[in-house]
Amino acid sequence: MEALIGHLPRTHTQLYSELDSKIYGIPNKNIADLLDLSAPDGLYRVDPAAKNNPVGTYGICEVRSTDDGKGWRFVTFYATAPANIVRRNFYNSYGTTNPGWGGWLADGLPIDFTDINIELSPEQWTTSNNGLKYYNHTGWNIPSNALGVCANIMNWHGTPGNVTCSVYDNSYLQLRCEDAISWGGAIRVFYINSRLV
Repeated sequence: MEALIGHLPRTHTQLYSELDSKIYGIPNKNIADLLDLSAPDGLYRVDPAAKNNPVGTYGICEVRSTDDGKGWRFVTFYATAPANIVRRNFYNSYGTTNPGWGGWLADGLPIDFTDINIELSPEQWTTSNNGLKYYNHTGWNIPSNALGVCANIMNWHGTPGNVTCSVYDNSYLQLRCEDAISWGGAIRVFYINSRLV
């Protein structure tokens, strides 16, 4: 990371250095600590068994407070699986004799994913004009109104061949390789649930 920072322009280096990216590890610790106003702002790992865990799964909690003396605090929980679950909580002590938490509210991220298993034999690859092999997979099982964003190979087996993949024309996955090989694996396709563009 230090080598990367050394090659960034000064403005990017300043932005990186100002980023609060420290993860405060609190697995198996009571999530109620995050709802305590004396807990420092930051990012926290959350264990499924933590008290007041809004979903009961692993995740990250982001805690932010105003510094203007109004007594506002925001806590946002991001679940690890399913990855589209987000919960918010808000504390207000401004202008009230009964300060307290508002309760966990659901927020949905528009991004979701699906896993696709693909098995290929050497005969299924097509040769492009520049000699590379490719395979177009159309059965990717995302909702018809979704927008495919990206694809990532999660695991694979077969002949090593430096296979890569990507989403094309929001209608299929393309796998690419130098040689026609026997290959199989799981590909995770990320998509936006409804078209916003």
